[in-house]
Amino acid sequence: MCKKRALLLCAALMAVSAVFAQDADSGEDTGKGSGFTIELDLYADAFKVTRKTFAHTDIRVPAAQNTTAVQFPISSIDYWTDSKAALGYDGRFFGGNYSLTKDSIQASGFGKLKGWLRRGFLRITAGNDIESIYADPLGADPGLRLYTGMSKSTGGAVSFQSENPDNITETEGLLIEGFFKPLTVALAAGEFDSIPNLAQNLGGTNTYGERYDTRFRYGARAGWELEGLGKLNASYIIKGRTIADSYNYKGGNSAEVVPFKSNAQTWDHAFGLYGSFTLPGGFDLTAGYNGHITSYLDEFYNNSLGWIKTGYPAVFKNGLNLNARYRMSGSVTIRTDHSLAFWKDKNYETLDSGNNRFTNVGLEAAEQADRYAEISHFMMWNGAGLSWDVTERFTVGAYLRNLCAWYSTSGATPAGTGEYTLFRDQIETELKFLFRFNRFAEAFVKVKVQDLITSRSKDLNAQSSGVFIDYVNNNLSQGIKPVPAETLDNELTVSIPIGITLKFQ
Repeated sequence: MCKKRALLLCAALMAVSAVFAQDADSGEDTGKGSGFTIELDLYADAFKVTRKTFAHTDIRVPAAQNTTAVQFPISSIDYWTDSKAALGYDGRFFGGNYSLTKDSIQASGFGKLKGWLRRGFLRITAGNDIESIYADPLGADPGLRLYTGMSKSTGGAVSFQSENPDNITETEGLLIEGFFKPLTVALAAGEFDSIPNLAQNLGGTNTYGERYDTRFRYGARAGWELEGLGKLNASYIIKGRTIADSYNYKGGNSAEVVPFKSNAQTWDHAFGLYGSFTLPGGFDLTAGYNGHITSYLDEFYNNSLGWIKTGYPAVFKNGLNLNARYRMSGSVTIRTDHSLAFWKDKNYETLDSGNNRFTNVGLEAAEQADRYAEISHFMMWNGAGLSWDVTERFTVGAYLRNLCAWYSTSGATPAGTGEYTLFRDQIETELKFLFRFNRFAEAFVKVKVQDLITSRSKDLNAQSSGVFIDYVNNNLSQGIKPVPAETLDNELTVSIPIGITLKFQ
């Protein structure tokens, strides 16, 4: 059924576009557009080997033993995970596209859709594939961003999380843009849900308190072109979340519905200031500041204690971006991109989310949270790359990047007093060979080497489960409980990704 719906939608999009494309003789001429396009991107790892090594394996759990996993050349190649198929139409006054990826099908069973209309100075875009940025990332992938933390899957894979406040749509919703050269203004909206969830009846009566599960997201951006010099812009996103189950009657015979948790309402404010500059001599520069404020209720209610002040009602994350690109003679381009993020909070889950003693004490009462030390978060990305167009059809590229995260606290924590440090450093090198058969087809081969280093302090390991075995020889009566120690673990991956891109226009 999913495939049939996708094919029907593609056919409908082509038919509608073909009909409306005939009416292109009135209004402002914004260019003829490229017409129909079909694009197929196939990516896969032709070869991949991963070597995991761990410190103190004699007292580590089974998941922390040295292993090597190999995917042999042309063996069980997975072209499905990272590939993409897209159909689009780009006209003078309207356009759209439909795309299929593994993630989009698993998320919605449908894929991703985008459509836009433009008349005069106004353009309206809607769908779930509508990324919108204004500042120029100068070829960096990912682009300008603010790192917001790390997560670890059940399989142990580490994910470094980030956001781009300049992308005011977050790829989904409705976008309205106005072009008043040199000024560009954009407004975005999405996730405006408010679902009633009534509180329980009051004292056996038929009186029910009003409460709602609510989500919303809005964005705004203003950009200004500097003639011959570049452009400036400011972007802002606000998101809200209300959890109905965190509200209930105040107590006794009171009919007042009050919050019983500090995160019953959460607001997220993401914002950025950017400048993209074109300088003499083939040199381009983009600089930006990103910020993110997460705020909770200043106070919440407890039936025994009354109103209680929240321990850490706001978390302020700061970030800086600096990207540069230099086009040398001889078809050589050099670029660098850098990102820095730092903040403090009292969310001990970031040290070890699997430990019940490491909780987000910032959401607790101020009297409780004040007993514990703050956690310092520091995340940094540095990347540098070179691209050389050897011929019109053949390009060689190289890229080196480093992403590290350091979380640390010293003093009293819910798990005890000590020095708690978690450090992860991910280093990757990439060599790419790209060949263009013509303007409709190209293929590439990469050689990638990635190394992930994870260091945990002795005190952190002493309070964490799943790091060391409970007893040597697994004998409770005669065995010896391992002495906690600092650990330094490593995951080295060497892979050869291959890919083909086909375009029809």
